[in-house]
Amino acid sequence: MPVTKAPGMFMYRSGIAAADSTPPTDQKQGLNTADYKRLNVHVIAGATAAPVLAVYVWSDAAGAFVKKLPVLGIAAQAVGVDWSTTIDCDGEILWLQVTGSGIDVSNTVSLEVSAYGLDSTL
Repeated sequence: MPVTKAPGMFMYRSGIAAADSTPPTDQKQGLNTADYKRLNVHVIAGATAAPVLAVYVWSDAAGAFVKKLPVLGIAAQAVGVDWSTTIDCDGEILWLQVTGSGIDVSNTVSLEVSAYGLDSTL
C-alpha cells in the first residue's frame, strides 16, 4: 500500500542547553512508542553544537532507563548541522540522551520525533 501522508513530527525535547549526564529516573520522562516499530528523529543543533544521541529503553525490572544494545550511539554529522536518523523502537518507552560538544544556552539542541510503522503484533 503506498504511503499517502508522512507521519507528523512533534517536539520531544527542546532547548537542551547542556549535555545529558545520566538518564532520568522517572518513566514519565520517556517517549512511549507503544504499537509503533520505528522512530524518526530530527536533531536541530545550535551553531556550535555537535550533538550525539544514545538510545535508552525503560526496564520495569530495573526500574530505570537502560542503554539499548547493541549500543546505538549516533554521532553528529558536523558542528551546527541539523540531521535525521531512524531508530527501531518496537513499542518501547525510550529516552534519547544528548551528549556531544558545543552545547550551551546559546547553542541549544532540540529533538523532533515521529513514530510510524504500526504493528498489531507488538
